[in-house]
Amino acid sequence: VKEFSEKKLGFMPSSAYKKYFDQQGKTLLWIVTACEAFELNDYKWKFPFLGAVSYKGFFDSLQAVSECSSLKVKGYDVEISPVSAWSTLGFFSDPVFSSMLQKQKGELAELIFHELFHGTIYVSGQVDLNENLAEFIAEKATLVFFNSDKTNLSDYKMHKAKQNEISYFATSCLERLRQVYRSMEERKLSKRDKMQIKDSLYRVFESEIGANETMEHLQRRKILNRMQSGKNAFFMHFNRYEGLRDSLETVFRVRHGGSLPDLIKSLKITCKSF
Repeated sequence: VKEFSEKKLGFMPSSAYKKYFDQQGKTLLWIVTACEAFELNDYKWKFPFLGAVSYKGFFDSLQAVSECSSLKVKGYDVEISPVSAWSTLGFFSDPVFSSMLQKQKGELAELIFHELFHGTIYVSGQVDLNENLAEFIAEKATLVFFNSDKTNLSDYKMHKAKQNEISYFATSCLERLRQVYRSMEERKLSKRDKMQIKDSLYRVFESEIGANETMEHLQRRKILNRMQSGKNAFFMHFNRYEGLRDSLETVFRVRHGGSLPDLIKSLKITCKSF
C-alpha cells in the first residue's frame, strides 16, 4: 500500500509504516471532540502549525476524561473515543500498530492510504477539508489497489456499504438538527425549551435506529450508545469526514475524468500544505 501510494498515486515519500509496534491489546490514543449544544459548531483547540483543530488526542485516558468533564461543565456536547491510528504528517516515523492488523485487508489499506495522505497534503486550520480529502482519496485508492483482487475488493465494498448506511442516516439527522436549531434561534427560546425540543428529536433518532433492521444488532447498539453519549459531537464526526463527499465526487469525475493521480497532482498544487 505504501509503495503503491508513492509510485502510482503521487503521495509524498515518508518514513511512516516501515516499522511495527505491538500494543499488547492496549488502547494508545483517545480523541476528544465537542460541539455546541444548540448549534452545529465544533469546539476547536489551537496548535502551532496545525491551526484550529476540532479534535484533541490524549495518550492518557484520564486526561481525556478530564478534558471531557471540563467541556461538559461549559455546556458542550462531548464525545471521547479510542482510535487505532494517527498521522504525524511526515514529521515522525509512524509505525503499523498491532490493532491495525486485526482489520480486513480493505479496511487496513484504506486506513493507511488515509494517514499517508495527511503527510502529503495538510492545510493548516482546515480540519474538515483535510479529513474529507483524506477519506475520499483513501476510498478511491483502495478500490484501485484491489482492482484485480476480486475477493478483497468484494469484502471492502460490503464494508463500505455498511458504513455508508450509517453515514446516510447521520447526514439525515444532521440536516434535521440544523433546521431545528435554526428555528430555535429565530424563535428565541429559553434554554429549557431548547433542551426539551432537542431531547424529543434525539428520541426520534433513537427510535429510527431501533427500527432499522438492515443494520446489524451490534452496529445499531454501538451507534445508539455513541449518539446518546455524544449527541451533537457524535454527528459532527460525519460532517468532518464525509460532508464534502458529493462535491469531491463531482470534482473527481468532471474535472479529472476519474483519474486519481491527476486529482492528487492538482491538489498538491492548489492546496497550500505546510
